[in-house]
Amino acid sequence: MVQSRQPGSYCILVVDDEQVVRNYVKCVLESAGYKVLLAVNGTQALLTSVDSSIQIDLLLTDVEMGEALNGLELAADFNMLRPDAGILITSGTALPERINDGNRSGLEWGFLPKPSSMQRLLKDVAQALPKVSRFLTTALSSPSQILAFR
Repeated sequence: MVQSRQPGSYCILVVDDEQVVRNYVKCVLESAGYKVLLAVNGTQALLTSVDSSIQIDLLLTDVEMGEALNGLELAADFNMLRPDAGILITSGTALPERINDGNRSGLEWGFLPKPSSMQRLLKDVAQALPKVSRFLTTALSSPSQILAFR
């Protein structure tokens, strides 16, 4: 049986233009054992994402960040760079339906409303972590799925 990865083995890139939000999310995630990288906007996040020496397992991004590149566009570009990483979109103003309507690239992502409790943040982050590790854990628990994986 495959053990799931521990929080400390995951690195989360948090993107939000509000410093207080970045600091809150960083504090909560680090207290749960996650490694956290911060970016103030989509451009800075993409510059970090391009560096293949940096492990990034999850992008947690706000939708509206006051620059040309919004969180949905960032998610699409990030997915091209890091297709195995998870994506979690957060917003205090946009509704999940509007965000899904803006998903023209057909990406799979989670939605976290702002504000959210620490428990909700941690739960949604855990659910949004990389698709590959969840797939392998599921696949290796079923012999028929192992054969299909080959």
